[in-house]
Amino acid sequence: MKYQLGSQWFFYPACFLAVATAMAGCEKEPLKRHYTEVFIDAQKQERANNDADPHASLQQMMPQDEIHANLNMRDMGLQQGLDASVVKTPLSWETPKEWAEKTGSGMRLATFVSLDEKHPVETTIISLGGEAGGDAANVTRWMRQIQIEVPPAEELEDFISRQERLTSVSNLPVLMVDLTSFQNQPDSPSMIAAIIEREGATIFVKMNGSRQAVLENRGRFKALVQSIKVNE
Repeated sequence: MKYQLGSQWFFYPACFLAVATAMAGCEKEPLKRHYTEVFIDAQKQERANNDADPHASLQQMMPQDEIHANLNMRDMGLQQGLDASVVKTPLSWETPKEWAEKTGSGMRLATFVSLDEKHPVETTIISLGGEAGGDAANVTRWMRQIQIEVPPAEELEDFISRQERLTSVSNLPVLMVDLTSFQNQPDSPSMIAAIIEREGATIFVKMNGSRQAVLENRGRFKALVQSIKVNE
């Protein structure tokens, strides 16, 4: 088949027309696809997660980097130093019946979670070599963890001097540090901690939760601390 345009001839193979016709005949109506958009309310999703795990909110409320919060864990030398400071002290204790004990991991010798789903708390036991910084340094760090303004050195020492001191069943000196007195709101992230001194090591027991939850579990925390025994 040929066509003339001016003085030039153009030839089109018949097969080209046949292929074009076949392709046109093979065209089908496009498939119709239906989509449904699903919107998830972030607050509802968070509440659902918290309902499934009453202690999930503690992960957001409280720091989970143990005694050495706010330090740069990307520094391998620092991390090795922290790991080396952990002392696997052979301890035993009596878990409050209102709490559930979990196996320790990392720096923790043990972790306890309350069975109260409405006002949950989490408690940990850690043992570090030596004095682990001293009372003032540790209390300062804990205050910063829960956004409490650290008072001047003289006032801080006065606060520490007024904290309850007791003795464990192993006759070890214990300092109870109650930070709830710096707060007014019941849902403020709060903490009560205990510093237990023994030869060559310091044992830290920390209870985290809202101020209301921490106050409600203060007696249980104190009983746990007093029950800690060093197994020689």
